Amino acid sequence: SLHDALPISLTEVVRKRKTKLGFSTPQQKWIAGDRRGLMHHLIQQPRLQLHRILAVDKMARELQSFLDGDPDSLTDLEIFRIMNLELWAQAFNVS
Repeated sequence: SLHDALPISLTEVVRKRKTKLGFSTPQQKWIAGDRRGLMHHLIQQPRLQLHRILAVDKMARELQSFLDGDPDSLTDLEIFRIMNLELWAQAFNVS
């Protein structure tokens, strides 16, 4: 494995380093811009892979509400997470 191939000192240095930082992603731009077609395609499928936990009609309304700039809609991060969960479920045939 990759972990076994790394020198133990490097792994420990990285693991214990206190200066590690997270990073943000531009999911709002992805949803509203170049990924908009994918989002609409995902929720317009006859049957979502995660249909038992995602309501297609509600998801379509929430996505449209977000794209319309409604401040009461789900956040870009919430929509992004839901869409990624659905893509993950499709990739691994989870239902």
